[in-house]
Amino acid sequence: MPRLTPAIIVVCLSIAAAGGCTARLWPGGGVVRNSETQAPIADAGVTLVCMYYWNIHNSKVRKEVTVTTNWDGQYRFSFEDVSGCNWGQLRAQKNGYALTSGAYGIEVIDVLENSEIKQDILMTPLADANMRRLRIINSPSTFTSSKFEFMEIYNRFLRSKDIVQTQPERDYVAQSYCSRLEGLWAGLPAAERASVAAQYPPRGTTEYNIQREISGYCTRI
Repeated sequence: MPRLTPAIIVVCLSIAAAGGCTARLWPGGGVVRNSETQAPIADAGVTLVCMYYWNIHNSKVRKEVTVTTNWDGQYRFSFEDVSGCNWGQLRAQKNGYALTSGAYGIEVIDVLENSEIKQDILMTPLADANMRRLRIINSPSTFTSSKFEFMEIYNRFLRSKDIVQTQPERDYVAQSYCSRLEGLWAGLPAAERASVAAQYPPRGTTEYNIQREISGYCTRI
């Protein structure tokens, strides 16, 4: 039987600059869709974890409310559902699916004060979910310098190789990162290489070696 896979989308509300903490959630909802086909997913559970500020620095859970998507994949939370909530978390679950709106099935969005919850949710069949996460991690970006490009791409590489599960996923990571990282590293001046390497702590008594990390993975594929 397929396992039940929960995932979290965090929905945050800003605190007013003047007037203190007046943030609140307003009722609303969205549509849960299959990320591969965009088809709506019926009978998915969407849970709102209602949070409230109990002091200026901390929040506590006030309640949890779960609704089920209709035949058209739609879900909605009512006034009663969001009553007493300063901000909240949305969890979506469906047998055979994983939430993949973000790189790890987690997406953080800002909802302005006095705005309704308005969030479509993407879920992916479990067999395809990890590859989708890898593609999201590898989304195109622009960079202000070769140093920052290397650091960002290297961190993506580290995240990606930690979650691969199948040979096609390993091949994807190798094709996406190995040659690019080797070229970027070779193009950095010695001072910038040292600066980058200093960002990573040693492993026990062994100095962290970026080139070894890259080649150690890429030569095994």
